[in-house]
Amino acid sequence: MLFQQTTPNTINYMLLGFAVLLGLPLLYVLSFVLRQRNLEKDVELIEELKGEGR
Repeated sequence: MLFQQTTPNTINYMLLGFAVLLGLPLLYVLSFVLRQRNLEKDVELIEELKGEGR
């Protein structure tokens, strides 16, 4: 009884690991896309306000 006779089934942990490894980079890229979109809106607003100040 000291050693297990069968190998434990760890497929669920492997699938979870793959999901995390694929999910984190996707979230990272998504955050960059959202930041870029917000920066473009900010630049448009700044240019609009700069044009009104003349």
